[in-house]
Amino acid sequence: MRVSNLVLANLPADSATPAALEGAAKKYGFHLYRRPAYLCPQVELGSAAERQVLKTTVTRKRQFRKCLRAIERQGPVTMSYRQSWSEIRVALPAFLDAHVARYQALNRISIFCAPDRRLLLEELGRRFSDTGIVTLSRLMVADRPIAWSYGFQFQGNWLLYQTTFDIRDQENSPGYCLLAKILIEAGDMGALRCVDLGLGTEEYKSWFANGTRQTLHATLTTSPLQHLGNIARYRIATEVSHFPKLEAAIRHTRSKLRL
Repeated sequence: MRVSNLVLANLPADSATPAALEGAAKKYGFHLYRRPAYLCPQVELGSAAERQVLKTTVTRKRQFRKCLRAIERQGPVTMSYRQSWSEIRVALPAFLDAHVARYQALNRISIFCAPDRRLLLEELGRRFSDTGIVTLSRLMVADRPIAWSYGFQFQGNWLLYQTTFDIRDQENSPGYCLLAKILIEAGDMGALRCVDLGLGTEEYKSWFANGTRQTLHATLTTSPLQHLGNIARYRIATEVSHFPKLEAAIRHTRSKLRL
């Protein structure tokens, strides 16, 4: 394909891909630079006894019971799991609109403002329909969804890729309740070993997580100068992160320049 630069974000460090990249880079003349990206919180389900403890712990959490009772005043609360494309196609627009609205409320831009990001979820849902890989989970009040999670179940892992909620119900923490319900459901799924809570360090994830998974950011380039530039930028950014005020000023300036 005559590609001279390739960026791969958030590769699981313990997967086969990083080693495969190293071999391919040497073979095809690329300079490879790998650096740490994120520590993703996870919930390891463990043995049957450990799963039961997890389910009991989640169910008894005071915050969960309080929020669930508040939501139940609006109507019966259920979980819905969509895995066929015909079902996902109907439910997907509401999830995307809720994601955009939530970020707008925070004065931020949702990744799903970009048409190609929306197309990605549609293509994944279509290509993996009825395989059980793509799962659109919804927390429902009667027939109204108030929280969503678009994720993937594969080889014993359930990755919660993107999660959002209806901002009209924010005071009752519907996203928190959705995650709790998913963990209770996962505890009964013997084929699952782990629920990966995805990128991000939101506080609610730490309330459930009992492990982490390191991801890597990899860049491959045929240019020695660009390779050195990638290394230099990361090391400078690492040093700047030790000075929060300076880092904040740089981020602010960059955001202004993008405008």
